[in-house]
Amino acid sequence: MKSLFALATITILLASVTMSGETFAQKSGQQEVQDIMTAYKKAVYKAQSDFNAAVKKANESARAAIGKGISVDQINADSKAAIAKARDDLKVAKNTAQKEAKASLDKIKDKIKKLD
Repeated sequence: MKSLFALATITILLASVTMSGETFAQKSGQQEVQDIMTAYKKAVYKAQSDFNAAVKKANESARAAIGKGISVDQINADSKAAIAKARDDLKVAKNTAQKEAKASLDKIKDKIKKLD
């Protein structure tokens, strides 16, 4: 859901940049914009993969801890902490990717303004 919001934000940014010049594709090059979008998508995909791996690891650790006889309360607390950290890392990674994409798009927008 959050990645849809981020993609929508990027799309709106692209639309505003597109409307500010004659034909955006001619002045800045579609490939440049496509590269920004590809980098953003890769960063979000990697962040989501890292999150899924962290959740899987927390679940495996919980199963192993049960076998060692560790209390259920301790296992739950450890699992919740690990998942909360992974969730925070995911949020930071997505925000960073969004900021980087926005900064790159702003640079393109500035180039267009200089050409006008």
